[in-house]
Amino acid sequence: MLLSRLRLDEDAEVAQAWDELYIHHLLSQSCEARYEEDENSPDFRLYRSSDYVAGVEVLTLFSEERFDSVDVRNRRLIDEINRRVRPAQWHLSFNVRRWSRQPRATQIAKWLESTISSLGAPAPNLTSEMFPKATYSTPEVELTFTFFPRLRTTAPTPTEQIVLAGPVIGGFVQSDRRIRSRVSKKVGGKYDHRNQPFAIFISVRDLFCDTEEVVNALYGDDVVTFQENNPGSARASRKGNGTFGISKAYPEGRNRRLSCAFVFTWGWTPKSQEPPTVLRFDNPWAEHPFPDDLLVTDRRFAARQHDSGVFMEWEPPLGM
Repeated sequence: MLLSRLRLDEDAEVAQAWDELYIHHLLSQSCEARYEEDENSPDFRLYRSSDYVAGVEVLTLFSEERFDSVDVRNRRLIDEINRRVRPAQWHLSFNVRRWSRQPRATQIAKWLESTISSLGAPAPNLTSEMFPKATYSTPEVELTFTFFPRLRTTAPTPTEQIVLAGPVIGGFVQSDRRIRSRVSKKVGGKYDHRNQPFAIFISVRDLFCDTEEVVNALYGDDVVTFQENNPGSARASRKGNGTFGISKAYPEGRNRRLSCAFVFTWGWTPKSQEPPTVLRFDNPWAEHPFPDDLLVTDRRFAARQHDSGVFMEWEPPLGM
């Protein structure tokens, strides 16, 4: 099943298969990882000496489709400009003011070459406020270009690109909500956990999702609480709406069968030069803690008991 998905043409299916393949590699270093053992199994069941010790489900988080389609569109145009226009004396960036349909890259390239030729050589000591700007406008698009002096004095190499930065993509990013929603569909009664620990491994391929988004998804949104007419009593806390949240409806904690979540960002591909950083986020209310020695992580957000309650702390601490 996994091998057949690696042969598909769909990028998303192949990326998910890469994630499962790499996670299988990580898990197999400490135990036997059986893939999709039966219809009630999570993606991986982990065994040691024939004893079942834990289950792991894989979740791949891609960018929202509305952002993905715009990003792909922009990247195609950037690639076409880089292929057709050489950075002799200038580099450039651009933003999109209007886009009704796909423009002709050949026309944009000709316009850029003419515009750059009219700029001549960059003036010495040119400041950012003085960088030249120009607008390309047709019925299809309106693009605003900013030109930056090329600092190298040697001829451009075949791989040197003229585009330094592409368009900024606007809109509200809700990666934390999407993680929360996707995880909630994985932690119900779908799998037979055999009364053993269960974890979700999230591969974040969403370019807009960072560690803070993951923390918000799992532990709840940031809030500030204070007593009425007493701003000095303000303190930071979290809502009970996270995957691992606690509330009146769930006084003992939500999703207690989920032991923890493992996360790595930007995914993994066979061409990756460095292994991805693996993070672990513990569920402080879990019925069964996930064994520490099944998967070695680079950093862990662990629950620690203090006199005033349970706190989450990074191990090792951030900055170390």
